[in-house]
Amino acid sequence: MPVWRLSIVAFVLGLSLVPAVQAGSEDPLPSPLPHAFAKQQPESLRDLKEIQAHVQRLIAKVMPLTVSLRVGTSQGSGVIITKDGYILTAAHVSGKADQNVEIILHDGRKIKGRTLGANQSIDSGLVKITEPAGLWMHADLGQSSDVKVGQWCLTLGHPLGYQEGRPPVARLGRILEAEKERLRTDCPLVGGDSGGPLFDMKGHVIGVHSRIGPLLSANIHVPVDTYRETWSRLIKGEVWGPNLFETGTTR
Repeated sequence: MPVWRLSIVAFVLGLSLVPAVQAGSEDPLPSPLPHAFAKQQPESLRDLKEIQAHVQRLIAKVMPLTVSLRVGTSQGSGVIITKDGYILTAAHVSGKADQNVEIILHDGRKIKGRTLGANQSIDSGLVKITEPAGLWMHADLGQSSDVKVGQWCLTLGHPLGYQEGRPPVARLGRILEAEKERLRTDCPLVGGDSGGPLFDMKGHVIGVHSRIGPLLSANIHVPVDTYRETWSRLIKGEVWGPNLFETGTTR
């Protein structure tokens, strides 16, 4: 990773661990994006401050939408994407359909859910909150087909699994590769992040964390458009396709 990239990640995320905006705030994100995001790399302290301020607001908005999932003895992450409680995750996190799920919200509250369908060939999975009623805070979906190499992105998740008192962890990076069935970024991911959301700088979900690439800073995400294309099968609880982690095609 270039030195400037390491510096900006440390600068932005180090200061955004205590967001300037309260989590879940309705404080609007700037539109269009700050000019610094259009540059190949930050060129000044002003650019860094623009990026920092925007990322702080973005984290505050999307953190409450990111959850930890516990299915049996395994755990991962997910993102709530509808007011009635559908959660996108990775197939290797949700596993078989119709299993109990313990869902841990960003503030530590625990609620119940069930696994639904999964496309094992691309590692997409779906979970549904089963708690009585409630209009859940949820993320908006973007268009992964519009994602461009080089654009900024933000990942959230629970590295190494949920830890009491620690909210979802954010990492800032860029898109390295954009294909129909996978996105690759330089946002560092580790075990436990799987199933968590990949956001664009407008706060739209563009992908879901799937697996660690050959390098810690070259990781693979399932494009959000693939969930739309298979939605009817996922909500019916269908599980299909060869398992990526059993066929040796995880890279």
